[in-house]
Amino acid sequence: MPINQIEERMTDLEIKLKNLDAQLNDADIWKDIEHANKVTTDRDECRAELDELEEEWIRKS
Repeated sequence: MPINQIEERMTDLEIKLKNLDAQLNDADIWKDIEHANKVTTDRDECRAELDELEEEWIRKS
């Protein structure tokens, strides 16, 4: 993946991660454990993809 695409994807993931963190910081989310678990899983997957892209970006820089 070209570096500019990596950077764009990283930006998208950082925004998504902030949104997911905001949801998880809202106490009301924990009233629906299934939904909270899904958001937590989405956050973990987002963070993992972002970590991989950061490593790729470093290698290509």
